[in-house]
Amino acid sequence: MLLVVCILVLSRSRAHRLPLTLIGAGLALMAMADSGYAFLVATDSYATGNNIDLGWYFAPSLLAFAALTKGATVDQPQTQSPTVAGAMLPYVPLGGAFALVAWRFATGHNPSTVEVVLTGVIVLLVLSRQFLTVRDNQQLAQTLAERDSELRHQAFHDQLTGLANRALFVDRLAHALELHRRDQRPLAVCFLDLDGFKSVNDQLGHSAGDDLLKEVSTRFGEVLSNADTLARFGGDEFAVLLEDRTDAVQVAQALLESLRTPFSFGHRQMSVLASIGVAQVTLVDQTPTVDELLVRADLAMYVVKSRGKADVLVHTAGLQLEQVDDLELGRALAQALEHGELTLAFQPIVDLSSGQLDTLEALARWAPGGHPVSPEVFIRVAERCDLIEPLFRFVLARSCEQLARWTALPGGSGVRVAVNVSPGQLSSRELPRQVEAELARHRLAGNRLVLEITESGGLMDAAASHVVSHELRQLGVRLSMDDLGTGLSSLGRLRDLPIDEVKIDRSFVADVDSIDARRRFVAGVLAFADQLGLTVVAEGVEREAERDTLTDLGCHRAQGFLFSRPIPPESVDALLATPGSWRRGIPASLYAPSADAEPVLD
Repeated sequence: MLLVVCILVLSRSRAHRLPLTLIGAGLALMAMADSGYAFLVATDSYATGNNIDLGWYFAPSLLAFAALTKGATVDQPQTQSPTVAGAMLPYVPLGGAFALVAWRFATGHNPSTVEVVLTGVIVLLVLSRQFLTVRDNQQLAQTLAERDSELRHQAFHDQLTGLANRALFVDRLAHALELHRRDQRPLAVCFLDLDGFKSVNDQLGHSAGDDLLKEVSTRFGEVLSNADTLARFGGDEFAVLLEDRTDAVQVAQALLESLRTPFSFGHRQMSVLASIGVAQVTLVDQTPTVDELLVRADLAMYVVKSRGKADVLVHTAGLQLEQVDDLELGRALAQALEHGELTLAFQPIVDLSSGQLDTLEALARWAPGGHPVSPEVFIRVAERCDLIEPLFRFVLARSCEQLARWTALPGGSGVRVAVNVSPGQLSSRELPRQVEAELARHRLAGNRLVLEITESGGLMDAAASHVVSHELRQLGVRLSMDDLGTGLSSLGRLRDLPIDEVKIDRSFVADVDSIDARRRFVAGVLAFADQLGLTVVAEGVEREAERDTLTDLGCHRAQGFLFSRPIPPESVDALLATPGSWRRGIPASLYAPSADAEPVLD
């Protein structure tokens, strides 16, 4: 038994060959010495000092040398790859048995009963081993086939929903286009992007978002046939391949209608719709490439989003021009935010009673390739391409960084910075944590930061906004309502949110010195704000007469070209180092090169 173990180990192992050989030799020598000793004792022939005793001296020596060999104690991976010797080993005793039986016959002796039985046993053992090997190979082949099928499924299907992924969708689309090229079979691609999915993640968490995607996939599957290919491209984007069908628009409308019924999450319900772009290839169309067809569907979907979302649009040759520019601009803006290629300009807000600088409003600027893009344009693109959140994070981080640096300059310790926030962002429970993290990272007090909430556009969730705004107030952050008078929800927001400051839109400030209606409006706002304890800032002050009238009416602060256009951070450094009255404004030489156009405060 011991010799069999040694032979099996040596025949199957490729690592530690030298130490294993010495161990095997030592064990074999000890086995031979023990066997010889037993035989001599049984025949009453053993005497101390017999040559058989040498085995007991050399066997431990070989074991000791095995431990001293190089690499004997180093952990090396054991390779179980089959060898010729290992494969032939089971047949050695079988060959020996047949050789013995043949030799007995050749010498004129019949094999004994024991020899015949042992030979039969060896044959049965070898046959049993062959059977077990075949069975193991079959099980291994089945396991490998199942694993291969599983890996193929994982490679071509979405892990969350079980739908086809982009790779499988593109493969089937390429095959469908080849059929169109050969047999003029019609096909269409629908590209779907969920509207409002981000709010589900923000309000209910990513787990609820995953559940929503599964439910959406189920509803889409109920609309489509087994011949259609439904795929998830990632995030909240889906694609549908329709082959041999001419009713692509009707199918897309059915997909949209399947989302009309709200989705239930415990005791809450959430509604999401979809913007759907359709790209068709009819019998008479020239066969496009896969990329061309996907771009058409993607473009049509993007145009739907830009026109108000929750609709279906078929791609036509006319869907170029501005819509394409917006799409390309959105991709370029996303890359610019990722690489920190935007800059900030700061427009001062002046205290009218003292003429001193009070706040610096941060305004994003972007000039790809040295060509400035109007803030009004790229802010609109950011809203359509869901880039408002990363844009806000960028402006907040850079503003706090600059404010921390200005604090160390003469005249900078009391200056605040204002950052614009959209109504939808005020519903995000992540906003207070983001603000708190930036303030802590730059060691700034909360009252050094003002968040300006745009007046246009309704709040996404009034209850959530109320909670978020109070959490911001607990940090010391001031809240300002921007563009007062341009929307319909001013009073409601002043009632529901802990607002500290309101900014009168420049449309009511222009010519306030000469237009009596505007003067009365500003006076009314000031009286109303006084009752609520609000600070009032007048935007768009461009003439001294406007400034003087606002001062006489008791307006607290003002902002506009009369005092300063938006300026780069280094210009702020120079002004803080040489403080003076801001009533006179600042030299135009300090203006930001890209700030010649009228600033957009969004």
